[in-house]
Amino acid sequence: MTALHMKPEAIGAVGLLVIDEAFWQSGLRGLDGKATLTQDGLEPGRTSLTCYTGKGKMDVGATADLIAARERLCKALRVTEPGPLRLGLLEAVGLTSDDCRHAATLERRRMRDAGLRPGMSPVERRKRIEAVLPQAGEPWAPPGRCATLWLILAEALENGHDAAGAELVHEMTEAGSVRALRLRWRSTMRKGWAAQVPILHLDATLRPELVQTYLPRIDIGATVAARQPHVRVRQATGSPTSARAMTPSADAPERDRKAAASRLRDLRAWIDLRARQCHRPGQAIDLLVVGQKAAIDALRSAGLPPRVEAVHFNALSGLDHWGGIGGMVVLGRTLPAPRTVELIAMALTGRVPAPNPEDAGWWYPMVERRVRLAGERTAPLAMEEHSDPIAEAVRWCICEGELIQAMGRGRGVNRNAATPLEIDLLTDVVLPVTVDALVPWSDGRAAEPGLGHGHHLHPDGARLRVPGGGDRLVQPAGAVVAAVDHPGHGLLPRGGGGGAGAPWAAGNLQYRPGQPGRIQAVVATQPDTPLIGGTGPGPRRVFSSRGSFWAGR
Repeated sequence: MTALHMKPEAIGAVGLLVIDEAFWQSGLRGLDGKATLTQDGLEPGRTSLTCYTGKGKMDVGATADLIAARERLCKALRVTEPGPLRLGLLEAVGLTSDDCRHAATLERRRMRDAGLRPGMSPVERRKRIEAVLPQAGEPWAPPGRCATLWLILAEALENGHDAAGAELVHEMTEAGSVRALRLRWRSTMRKGWAAQVPILHLDATLRPELVQTYLPRIDIGATVAARQPHVRVRQATGSPTSARAMTPSADAPERDRKAAASRLRDLRAWIDLRARQCHRPGQAIDLLVVGQKAAIDALRSAGLPPRVEAVHFNALSGLDHWGGIGGMVVLGRTLPAPRTVELIAMALTGRVPAPNPEDAGWWYPMVERRVRLAGERTAPLAMEEHSDPIAEAVRWCICEGELIQAMGRGRGVNRNAATPLEIDLLTDVVLPVTVDALVPWSDGRAAEPGLGHGHHLHPDGARLRVPGGGDRLVQPAGAVVAAVDHPGHGLLPRGGGGGAGAPWAAGNLQYRPGQPGRIQAVVATQPDTPLIGGTGPGPRRVFSSRGSFWAGR
């Protein structure tokens, strides 16, 4: 976010500052684990420690003050255990918040002007830079990073909590394992942007507890609820749409790779069907597919149907390319591990989050939430939830918030009767939206006419209803599926030729896969007759899936 950096003078005075979309993440630093300070680099006796005046001369008083502050800090580091620096230990060595803020100022005075000028030769630039750097082999603690450490400690002492943003770790280097401080912190808004002017923050997935760390006096307006009468939301639970389920590792067992290939085929069949059903004349794209990057890459490699576009999470905010599409399919979710959201919460607040219950293990505890259904009904769904409120708000923004952002790309509030929008949520997440149909992925036939067990039927065919719940049809290219009803009715012909004999009651249906995407044969058996591979009587007759099919004695 621009306000986290120095304001250019060319902008002049600011009358109103407008901040858009989840800016709180932009100010977090050190989450990659690379902002470290080695303990020996902080020891005054092992490194040259000099503060300078504005004219580049040594400031003896400032240098003495900084050495004294460093000595107290290192006294605490020598006896502390790995983990966040403890408040009691910082107080025990005599550090105060004022001492730490003064030390932060002194650390910046360690920097000297190298005297670099435009047009200077590379040799001269190198010579001047080396003159202001420490001697080769001497432990080095960058002044700016040291100043950040002192500010982290000052905030902890002021607010009476452990310094979660300064964690003692054992870091591996070329010389072996060394003790170091790993820093995580939150940048502040720079002066000059909005000291005395109003700030307008717009965010579709606002969590006040996260924004208040930057804007403590923020006034949250009334919630705006917009109706979307021309949007239909269908949610399928238990769908195998995670990146791991669709893209197993290279060393995964063969059965896992085969299962992933089968899931990918099923998912592509779903997408193909939905693209046909959501066709919108005059639009370049009929269907938008959103999911994790690995899953989207796998779908692209397998080949997407025509007029289908696929994008991954975290690449959607603010985009307005799909306001006229007919449908969306949202695959899975982004859900980081508890440790990840805890580190983000520590950088944001400087505090150690409340731990999850021990019986939850390394993962989140599960809680029951309610899916809001049409007709003022609800349905239970188990979901993850972190025990710490700030960590839970971070988790929600990354998971549920990103799903809401994805759904918003279809601009449902702008739709009318002539431009409806279909949204399929293939994820086990409770969102603040009304779901028109909630079905298990394994029973996807209940989701929409034309779907049998989540597989693709020709949209011109009638709805499939087969007893037993375990039989499937997959559309062969160019085929038309005949009507199939419950036992007691016939398997009726649709077009094409007929055959001799009266129709008999339809029992089970099974397909034998041939080439990918095609049915080699369709098997019709009498009611209560085992399928191929079972015991007992075999099928009465096998008919090719090319064209229409029917059954007779």
